[in-house]
Amino acid sequence: MPKHMMHCNGHQLCSLWIDVTGEYGDIVRICIMPLDNFLKPANDVIAFYHEMKPIDIDKIDFETADLSRSKLQELRTTGIDPWMARDYFEDWYKTLQLKPNKRIMPLTHDWPTKRPFLEKWLGELNFRHYFDIQYRDVMCFGTILNDYDNQHGRRDYRHAKVDLPFLGNCHQVEVGQKSDIIYKCEALSRIYRGMLQICSSDFPISC
Repeated sequence: MPKHMMHCNGHQLCSLWIDVTGEYGDIVRICIMPLDNFLKPANDVIAFYHEMKPIDIDKIDFETADLSRSKLQELRTTGIDPWMARDYFEDWYKTLQLKPNKRIMPLTHDWPTKRPFLEKWLGELNFRHYFDIQYRDVMCFGTILNDYDNQHGRRDYRHAKVDLPFLGNCHQVEVGQKSDIIYKCEALSRIYRGMLQICSSDFPISC
């Protein structure tokens, strides 16, 4: 059994989650968890995880921030500088031992929202160096499966909502908006595997 899924062509699929200070703020927590060929957390490389100081204090929005006011205040003293986290990420990336021009394929929830924060943190050119254009998104996948149910006359949509807690409930994975992001990365892989099980039981092999 190969270490990575062969159709990824040497790219590394990773569960990814970030916590931010608001819609236009900064990343303050990040976890990137490599997955193996079975879409489970890889046991030969540790996940990348760091907590960072919020830099743009004026852009903190406590209404839309992923963390509580007290936690954000705590990170102003306990978090590392974003540039230092970027250096740590570059060192960690080397431990993936990817071949030239091979990158991270993220598995996450609502990638179009998360991507700009990563581009801001890494810089656009660095982002393109480290992250492939191909990604997996359980929110998008949920809407696709709803389309499938609709096309086949099914009205009890299995993913009637596509927020992360609801998707977790659909696949017996308990996860809340305030859950630890390391756990969220594990939960993403479990939810994704559950969705693929639906495909294997419902979709014709010939498709």
